[in-house]
Formats: sequence, structure tokens, C-alpha cells
Amino acid sequence: MAITPLLAPDPIAWLCSAFRIDDDFAREIKAYTDLEITFLDGQNFFATTFHEKNRTALAATLRGSIPPPRQIVDVVIRGEKFLSYSAPLVAENANTIALLQRSLDKELVPYLRLERTYLFLALFGLAISAVLGIWIARDVSRPVLQLAQWARKIAAGDHEHRAELKRKDELGSLATSFNQMSEGLAERDRVRAGSGYRAVAKGSRARWRRTRSDCSISDLRRFTSMSEELSPQETLGILNHYFTRMAAIVEKHGGVIDKYVGDALMALFGAPLASPDDADRALKAALEMTEALDDMNRQWPQRGLPSIDIGIGINTDVVVAGNMGSVTRLNYTVIGDGVNLASRSEGLTKTPEYATRIIISFSTLAKARERYRMRRLGEVAVKGKQKATEIFALLGREWLSPDDSPNFPYRTTAPPSGWC
Repeated sequence: MAITPLLAPDPIAWLCSAFRIDDDFAREIKAYTDLEITFLDGQNFFATTFHEKNRTALAATLRGSIPPPRQIVDVVIRGEKFLSYSAPLVAENANTIALLQRSLDKELVPYLRLERTYLFLALFGLAISAVLGIWIARDVSRPVLQLAQWARKIAAGDHEHRAELKRKDELGSLATSFNQMSEGLAERDRVRAGSGYRAVAKGSRARWRRTRSDCSISDLRRFTSMSEELSPQETLGILNHYFTRMAAIVEKHGGVIDKYVGDALMALFGAPLASPDDADRALKAALEMTEALDDMNRQWPQRGLPSIDIGIGINTDVVVAGNMGSVTRLNYTVIGDGVNLASRSEGLTKTPEYATRIIISFSTLAKARERYRMRRLGEVAVKGKQKATEIFALLGREWLSPDDSPNFPYRTTAPPSGWC
């Protein structure tokens, strides 16, 4: 209440203006300020915007202490935190204050909602990143695991395997290099030993053992004089062409290329893998090799190249087979007197009176199951051995009916004219 005197000039009246401070008045103020308002006289309040339950809880809270004037303090009402400001009101003979309060929990709702939104977005982004990471990891690890599997196949000796990885990134380049390596190893195996070598000699642990083998050694004639007239590139090209055809014939008949020495070729039949018809395989391969050389001699004159000849020696004997070489490089080969006799037989094809391209030993002829045209050449002794060995000239195959099967499959015939 406010009382003002009316002077004229002495007081003739008193003007009194007043309004009631109650809950309705507090709610009107709240509509403008959006604050919870409580009017107190000491610890007793006579107007508030709180509902009944909060009013009782506030009375219990204020019963202990009144918030200090003109300071912001935290007041907890039924578990809800309120920021409270105590504003004193001017009054005579009274301790009236207005307690202004705002719910901190309600004010933080938008921020908490934003926090939850950010948390959801973060978790969603983390899930997307995890899925993408797994997808990328699998996209990278799958070809790497495939290359590792292919590498194990290469290590196991499967040099024909190729990596089918069509990518344009670094892994694709690695797969291309992998295939080039595999092709190089396969080509090395084909040149060194053929398919039969890989069946047994897969590493340096192949032990030496005695085995029966048909050893065939072939050598070119007049190749040295021809190479003197050609460039190194032409010489190498002719020699590679010759060896390619001869090696294909040897492998076609189940033989294994043991080594190349200059213009000579050494082939094995029965080592490392043996079969009952190894002798026949060696004889058929030798005859086909001479036919292939005749075919090349018909083509080379058209290119201005002289014709060349061949000498082949074949012997069947028990030899020692295994890997030989240094610790870092090993080759599967055979050694023994049987190899020496094959080499000696090949050298005897240069003898004019023998007039043959192919000389075989008696042991090879005895192992042959099919019929061939032969000519006995006599006996020869290998250097270092006293016992002589009977040798024969292989002239060709003789086709007989199944009923014609003599005990000893060869017959003597005169050498064809024109052979040297």
C-alpha cells in the first residue's frame, strides 16, 4: 500500500493506492518474466507460482535457511534444480523478499536434446565408419589372402597357376607381377626339366637313388662351322628353334630334358618316373627327332642357311639319380657308366663306316617291346671299363601284325643310300 497526502496547502485528504500480493498476482508477473516467483515474509511465504506439491517442498527447503539477498544460489525442489535469486522488497516493519527462480533442468532440455542428437549422429557416423572400414579392409585383405594362397601354390610347385585379379590399383600391379613371376618359373621348369622333373624333384631334399634309366644324348653336326658364318643373334635363334622342337618331342614321348650343353641335349626316359616302355619311348623319340631335323633342313635353305645333321646315342642301364649342385642351386640329373656309354655312342655316330644317325646299346634293344629296323655295328668299350658292349644302328620302325612277335625284336638291314 502507498499513502500520499493531498495538500491545499494543509493536508485535506490522504490518497491510498494498494494491490493484493497473492498467487494470481505472482502468476501475472510470471506471464511477463517466465520466472517462478515466491513472496516471503521471513520464512513464511504468502504468494507463489508453484503448485501445491512444490509449494510444500519449497516451504520445507526454506525452513532451514533463507537464500542470501541479491545472490544466485541452487535450490533443489523435489529433485529438480532451480537457480534462485533473492530480491528484498522495501517495507516498514517487515522483512519481505521476492524469490525469483528458474528451473535449470527445463532450461537445459534443448541443450540435452542437442547433446543426444550429436551423440546419435556420432554413433551413426561411427557405425558407418565401422561398416566402411570393414568393407575396405575386406576389399584389401581378400586379394592379399588370394595372393598369399597363390604364392603357397607356387611354393608347392604349381607354376602353371595364374592370379585372376582384375584391378587397376597397386594390388592389380602386384597380381600382374605375380603372374609374370609364375610364367617365368613355369618357363624355367619347362627348359630345365620338363613336366616329369617337377613330379619328383620339387626341392633340394630329393635323395640320390639307383634307378634304371634310358639315357639319350643328341648332338648337332656342322653347327659350329655354320655359327661362324652367322651373327650371335641368328645363331641363338636357330639353336633355340632347334631345342624347342626337340624338347617338345622328348616330352611328348614322356622323357625329361636333363640338360643342354652347347648344341647337345641330354634326355632321360625312366627317371625320375619309370614306365615299362621307357626303351620304346626313347627309340621313338630319337626317330622323330631325326624326322624333325629333316623338316628343318628343308626350310633353312630357303632362308639362306646351310643344312645340319644330328647324332644320337641311347643306352639303358642302372644309374644314380638325384639332385646335384651347390647349396644354393641344385639340378636333378643322373650319373654313372650308363650315361658315359650313351655319350660314347653319340660320339660314334661321327664314324663314317657306321653311316647312321642313331646308335643304341644292346641293353636298350633288349628292353624294347616293339619291332625296329636295326643294323649291328659291333662292340665298343667305354673308357675305364674292360667289358665291351654291343651297339646297333637304329634305322626305323618295322610295323608287324600282332601274330608276328619274334623273341628278339630286330633284324639286320643295309644302310639306306645317301646317309652320312
